[in-house]
Amino acid sequence: MRGNLNIKSAIGLDPQTITADADGATVKGPAIDRKGFEEALVNLQHGAVVDGATLAAKVQEADTETDGDFADITGAAFANIAGGAAVTSGIYAGRLNLAGRKRYLRVVTTVTGNTKTAEVAALVCLHQARELPVSQVNDLAFNVS
Repeated sequence: MRGNLNIKSAIGLDPQTITADADGATVKGPAIDRKGFEEALVNLQHGAVVDGATLAAKVQEADTETDGDFADITGAAFANIAGGAAVTSGIYAGRLNLAGRKRYLRVVTTVTGNTKTAEVAALVCLHQARELPVSQVNDLAFNVS
């Protein structure tokens, strides 16, 4: 079975702990070239979000990889995650139809709450490739039929 030939996985945000200052802290993921793909699934994973912190995440797009060219995609934001003792981890997914979208995507997260921390990572899975096979950015770890 060769079902993975039209899927490309890219790191949206490396796993990390973000510490906010008085103005908060924003981390921008790398530009992801989505050329040739019609759909994206953005997976956000967070670890502990401490009491007093809030974690926000969104997806942006641009025609170039230049930082200042990126703009928010309307509606492509995860619900804010308010920290607390019970907020130890979670996984969220968001889907984007890429038809008519700009070439580059990135995930942006913000933590607010002075000296407060949140753990976060994101993975972007591009699929519905227009042409096959897709050049993978990582090796296939297993293939079970």
